[in-house]
Amino acid sequence: MLYCEKCNVKISGQRGECPLCQNVLRQSDDADEEIYPVVPTTLNTYKLYFKILLFVTIVGVVSSIAVNILLPKTGAWSSFVSLGGIYIWVAVWVGIQKRQNIVKNIFYQSVMILIAAILLDLFFLHNNWSLNYILPCLCIGMMTAVTILAKVMNLPISQYVTYLILICLFSIIPSILIITGLVTVYYPSVICVGVSIISLSALFIFQGGNIIAELKRRLHL
Repeated sequence: MLYCEKCNVKISGQRGECPLCQNVLRQSDDADEEIYPVVPTTLNTYKLYFKILLFVTIVGVVSSIAVNILLPKTGAWSSFVSLGGIYIWVAVWVGIQKRQNIVKNIFYQSVMILIAAILLDLFFLHNNWSLNYILPCLCIGMMTAVTILAKVMNLPISQYVTYLILICLFSIIPSILIITGLVTVYYPSVICVGVSIISLSALFIFQGGNIIAELKRRLHL
């Protein structure tokens, strides 16, 4: 940082003379200051908490595996703990990456929960609970959460309408599962499909013009 003794001002850059009085500038004794402040990221702000969480996760996973090895007759329950630890960190990473758009964050987190539930059901439980209950409940939960957040936070329609339509269309999947016989408990899926159709109808009836305008903007039509 340069300094003008006559004007008593500090000047940044590589000038040789003061722009105010043309006096010769000298180097200031103060340390150079950043013109633009360094904005800490979420990771840097909560660095200690992330380290603690990582340490606790590692301790939990290693301890569960060790106990499971010592007690093999209790089943492979340590795999649940290990997968849970991995899921926690993936969810945290997605949450940080999508923190600027809470609607998108809800959608991504819900899809991750569904994938985890299906994998858990497929490889360990084998009772189809992920399709019977988790899928329809998640869809209803997503539609409800996005609708409430949009009203409470007064979000612009451009910020949530695309994901709300995707969620509603996604919520029709249980009807396909019913037809194909992959779902054995009908009432959660029937409720989910009904809520989805009602939500889509309400969107296009009350916000049809805004939706079409937003789709044209996004598709550059």
